Amino acid sequence: MFVHQIWNDWRINIPTLNSDDMILLSSSYKDKLWTPDVYFKNSIAGKLKGVLAPSLYFILNSNKNILMAAR
Repeated sequence: MFVHQIWNDWRINIPTLNSDDMILLSSSYKDKLWTPDVYFKNSIAGKLKGVLAPSLYFILNSNKNILMAAR
């Protein structure tokens, strides 16, 4: 399953960017960025199984929007 989330975090400090510039961050930033909680409506139970090769990255843009893409 692939999960994409977009949110705005006004607290984040990023260098001055042009309106079209973006910063790509690796999965090592997962513990340094606030991320919204994810839940599935009407689920009875949920477990997260271990992934051998996690695929996760973040993209920051000039208006402090953060895109997280995860597998």
